[in-house]
Amino acid sequence: MSNWSFRDLDLTNVEAQKGGNTLKPGRYSCEIQEVEIKKTAAGGNQLFVRLVDQSSGGYVSDYITLTHPKASSDPKAKMSVEIGHSRLKSILVHGGHPSPDRPGDVRSMVGLIVGVSVEQGDDWVDDKGVTRKGGGKPARNGAYFSPVGIKVDTRKPDPGTTSKGVDDDIPF
Repeated sequence: MSNWSFRDLDLTNVEAQKGGNTLKPGRYSCEIQEVEIKKTAAGGNQLFVRLVDQSSGGYVSDYITLTHPKASSDPKAKMSVEIGHSRLKSILVHGGHPSPDRPGDVRSMVGLIVGVSVEQGDDWVDDKGVTRKGGGKPARNGAYFSPVGIKVDTRKPDPGTTSKGVDDDIPF
């Protein structure tokens, strides 16, 4: 047995896990904060995109098909790639990417602000057999749009105030 003690635990250089604060259905102005190209089980490539709401800090993630090994011979695989490319182009155009036709480095997407239409995700079953309500996910169709006109509340709440019901836009 070791002499380990919780009291001696040092987490100074450890990052806290991100919470499960997925967005509820609605329309949001989101910043792309993470992008990564990942391999699929079928041997293709998909783009992982994490979009964070500018007001609440909640997020949604999208997985966009970029390539599929059977796209040249399987109509469903080809359609999946075409939809993925269209979805990616929509993010780039509505996010104001400087070169949406040839985006170059995937990291050039980080920091783009895009409007996101979020819908309710599918329910799922956890490892104990309990059905859980699905979180928010980008809409299947028309997920991305220009964020112009989406109200973003970037004010941080003052912990010393307890005002409730104040929702005016007076710029003090």
